[in-house]
Amino acid sequence: MTPKESNDTNTVEVDGIRFEILVPKDMLTLPPEKPGSEVSVQIGIQITNNTLTPFRFSFYASLIPELLMPNERIVRGDYSTTFLRRRFESDFPLTMPGENVIFFPHAKLLWIKRKVLGLKIAAGDGGSWIFDNLTTATYKVRFILSNQNAKATVDDGVSKEMKLIENVWSGTMSTPFMQFNLVKLHT
Repeated sequence: MTPKESNDTNTVEVDGIRFEILVPKDMLTLPPEKPGSEVSVQIGIQITNNTLTPFRFSFYASLIPELLMPNERIVRGDYSTTFLRRRFESDFPLTMPGENVIFFPHAKLLWIKRKVLGLKIAAGDGGSWIFDNLTTATYKVRFILSNQNAKATVDDGVSKEMKLIENVWSGTMSTPFMQFNLVKLHT
């Protein structure tokens, strides 16, 4: 698989599949500086199937965020979980030729400890990626989508039986970095 850069600065195409990082707001406001305070943010991906083959895309522990810090150092967050949930068919949406799928994992800015700001992005399996020690500054984010299995066993959600699904896109790709700023709310 050879990635091909697109004319859009936030997209890359791999073997007819277009991957686009989505950060709808380039200014993300910090939550109030008090314990337990948090604010949801949108950081996601749009995948367009420009092939002639229907594909499923895995969002179950396959989407890995990376942050480019203000010092230009790339950081993969720390992964943490207290439980793993079962895989469901909805974790592998079917995308027909010419169609796209948009996915925004649950993400939030929060105060982890006293005066330690973090960005937490759900991994899809019950766990989360956490970036900490953030400040008001300019950052860049990207996703790595990595799945090596063209088949997956999922809970059917009704009878609790396991079901085999096929045509899951397999491979590894990285979106380009997309910039955003962390800013304090003016009060």
